[in-house]
Amino acid sequence: MNETEILIPVEKQINILGRDYIVRKMSLAQNIKILRFIGSLQDEVRAKIVADVEGGKSDMAAILENVACEELPRVIGILLESSDDFSGISLEDFSEVALAITETNDFEKIFANFQKTAKNLKGIADSIKKLLSLPSLQK
Repeated sequence: MNETEILIPVEKQINILGRDYIVRKMSLAQNIKILRFIGSLQDEVRAKIVADVEGGKSDMAAILENVACEELPRVIGILLESSDDFSGISLEDFSEVALAITETNDFEKIFANFQKTAKNLKGIADSIKKLLSLPSLQK
């Protein structure tokens, strides 16, 4: 076991609503489902979240406050890869899910990789624009 595996375990077992679940690194499919879910939020909910964030609330607080009551059980189902009913989840159990997800996924590395990728893509796009020297692309 290397140092990274000690700091970021491959999987973690948690007990939620009396059942055991294994939390692993989130798959690409799980991430896509979460992103689709976020994208499908009603415009009204999105507007409330944006207003809350602009009003000084943290992103997570605004999302939880506006979505938690109705949609959080669905998110937990995606995170735990389960079709179980999580509508009665306690705050303590929810915190176990959040902790397990953040312990098994290196979000700092993921975000850093995407930031570097975006920077690289911008550099590539700028290079292509220069190579093509098309006036319409140099705006």
